[in-house]
Amino acid sequence: DIWWNGDQLVDQVLKLAILVFRSPFPSCQVLFLFDNAMSHVAYSKDTLRASSMNLHPGGGQAHLRAGINSLTGETQAMVMPDRIAKGLQIVFQERGLWRPRFQVHCQRHDGKKNKVCLNGGTCCARALIAKEPDFKAQRSHLEEEVELNSHLVYFFPKYHC
Repeated sequence: DIWWNGDQLVDQVLKLAILVFRSPFPSCQVLFLFDNAMSHVAYSKDTLRASSMNLHPGGGQAHLRAGINSLTGETQAMVMPDRIAKGLQIVFQERGLWRPRFQVHCQRHDGKKNKVCLNGGTCCARALIAKEPDFKAQRSHLEEEVELNSHLVYFFPKYHC
């Protein structure tokens, strides 16, 4: 494969760039600067992302990391004890946000996803969960790994570079 992906970038930053930097500057922090290329802002497979969830349990949805229930402030598992992903309906019921006849995403008259809704609406399940604090706080895989190594990362605004 000739194209880089997010995992390859994270691997190179962790295994090469940070190690090369630490040798001459062991007590310093690196500030990594990146543009907004898709590989730079890719997310981990278990990241809390609305697009990774189905409305109902199971299926092909990812097994996401635990979130924070905005109703109770407690940790909320996104996977049931039998290792089946909960789905949006169960997550919303636990948070007290479930509405009857909630759709996973809004559709336009031509059947395509309504991108306006996905960008801040509350009319469908994916738009509403994306506004929850634990989902909004998710960072890219690169950000998480760089910060775990006590370094800094900054992404230039889109279309800036």
